[in-house]
Order: sequence, then C-alpha cells, then structure tokens
Amino acid sequence: MRIHRLGVILTAATLALATAVPAAAVAPPVDTGQLVRLDSLGGVGSFGTAMNQRGDIIGESVDAADNYRVVVWWHGRRTPTALDVEGVRAGAINEKGHVVGYVEGGLFLWRAGAVTYLRRAAVASFEGVVINDRDQVAGTANDRNDAFRAFRWDRDRLTMLPTPAGMNSRVVDINNRGQVVGTITRPGTSTERAVLWERGRMTELGTLGGDGSVPTAINDRGQVSGFSTVAGSSDDRPFLWQHGRMTDLLVGTEATAGRVWGLNRAGTMTGYARFGDDSRPVLWRDGRMVVIGLPGHVGSGSFLNDRGDVAGHTWADPQSTAVPFRWRDGHTTLFPEPVSDIAIRVVGLDRHGRIGVDQETSQFGNLVLRSVA
Repeated sequence: MRIHRLGVILTAATLALATAVPAAAVAPPVDTGQLVRLDSLGGVGSFGTAMNQRGDIIGESVDAADNYRVVVWWHGRRTPTALDVEGVRAGAINEKGHVVGYVEGGLFLWRAGAVTYLRRAAVASFEGVVINDRDQVAGTANDRNDAFRAFRWDRDRLTMLPTPAGMNSRVVDINNRGQVVGTITRPGTSTERAVLWERGRMTELGTLGGDGSVPTAINDRGQVSGFSTVAGSSDDRPFLWQHGRMTDLLVGTEATAGRVWGLNRAGTMTGYARFGDDSRPVLWRDGRMVVIGLPGHVGSGSFLNDRGDVAGHTWADPQSTAVPFRWRDGHTTLFPEPVSDIAIRVVGLDRHGRIGVDQETSQFGNLVLRSVA
C-alpha cells in the first residue's frame, strides 16, 4: 500500500493553482526546516523515485563511469547502496526494503540481495509498478498491439487482471490484502473509470455523477481515495469509497473542486481543495475537511503518514518554484532550497515526519535530499 498517491513534479504552472490567497488575520505556527543532500555513486545526477515509512528512498544514481544504477538510500544513511540488478529504472519500495523495478523487456524484484526477474515475450513494456509488504507486485503491461492491461505478479506467477473486452486497464495501487485499484478506459478516449480487483473479480466503483473517476490509493481497510467528475461539470471532486459507496468529500464545504492524493491506514486523507480561484492544501479527518495551507500560499498535500503528518508543496508567488512543506498538528514547516530553480518533487514522508525530495536544477543537475527532522 502506498501512503501517498502520486509524486508529481509540482510548480505553480503544473497545478494551475491560484495567483492569490487572502491572508488570514492570525498566521498559524510556521518554521523553516533543513534538507540534507544525499550522496551519489560518484557521477553527476541522482534521482529519487519513492520513499517508504521507514525512511528508505529508492531511486537511481550515476556512477563514476557515467552509468545509471538503481540505488537505495537507507534510512539514516547519506551514501546510496547500488543494487546488483540488471535494471536501470527504479519502481517502488515496500516497508521491508524490498524493491521492484524495470529491466529491458521485464521487471525485477530485489529482496535483501536475492533477485527475481520477470520477462514475457508478449509484453512490450511494463509501467506503474507498486509493491505491498507481502512482496505482491501490481502494475500495467503494454502488449505488442499497444493494449494496456493491469496485472499482478505474485510468487513468480504473472496474472492479467480481468478487464472488459475491448478496454484498457491500468493499476494505481495495491494494499497488503492483495486488493488492487486502478482504472479502465476505452482505447482512443481519455475518460477513465475507477475499479477494484479482488479475488479474481473486477468491481466498478462508479462516479460522483459525472463520466469519469480515478482512484489514488487503497489502504488495508479496503478504503479507496480518488477523484471524480460530477454531472454538468468537468471539475474534479475528491471522494472516499468504502462499503460499496462513493462519498463526495466536498459536501458541506465551500470548496468547488479538489483531489485526494494521500490516504493512510486510519482513513485520513490529504490533497487540495479549490475555493473560487484558490487551491489550498487540505486534510480530511473524522468526516471533516481542514484547510492546512499558510495564509497567502497555494499548494497541495501529497503524502500522509500513519501518525497524520502531511507533506506537499506550497508557494506564495505563482511564478516561483514550489517549496516543500510538512504539516503536523497545526504546525507548518517549510523546506526552502534556493538551488531548485527548475522543479522540485516530494517523493515521500516517513513515520517520523522526515521528507524525501528530488530536485532538478540548472547548476547541479538532479539531486536527492532528505529532511533532518
């Protein structure tokens, strides 16, 4: 299960967020945190892909011979460990520190030094892989006819998940019960519908009244977060699906649109909500939506750990690069890093509230950083 959902590069332009947010009369507590640059393998360039709640960061680094290697920055360490695998692309990491990634024409699963490879002649490529703590892997396979099919890889067996005839399917997340969420779509269209795969069956989760819906995460309770359109509007609204029912998380609020990105074991969620032209980071907890953004800032929550800490991106100037933040119990910590003059991406949040960051800079190339606390 992923505690976050989508780690995307965020700038003011990419989310098309607002240019101004009215200032509050009393500013909430805020301080400045510190990011520490993690080492490379000796070359120029390191890339962070994902971070688990232990604090391990999976990614890639360039060695002194200018080769890309899949690496892990283990929690508490600044020097990366290169995995002895053929793959050159990292995928995901679970709470055991086991890694799934991509090789030419297939996948690898690395478990404490033991490596298993998966290759299928009928599959042109794999993408979007996720892994749970039972080492069950799910993802999307692209066959040589350019069709996309959701799959699960478990105990060295590859199973294509049920998909309606003539439709494509893709995976978004898997929990520790082996439940998989994703979408189905008709070829040539962009409208996706959220689905759940369990015990060999596919269940459509429905929508909030519009044409499409997309899940972003599933926890071990079987709760699914995501976003959906509503009738008569192309705007997305966040939802929680449980017990066969999809609930609009903006009902009873002044927000007009939004998305959920992060979901934890308790069912707490984070994302953003739009108020007029302004989009603010929010937290959904115990049936209530709480705005957690700073006065004068816009942004979004992206990751959530099991204690309820939130990490995401925020900015006051829509022309500037986003700044990572962490929110905990009403207190916001900003992590400004002036060298991030191109883009910055939070890749995860551990159980202690430390964040992992991938930066793209014009001066130093790509860097991976971890917050001190």
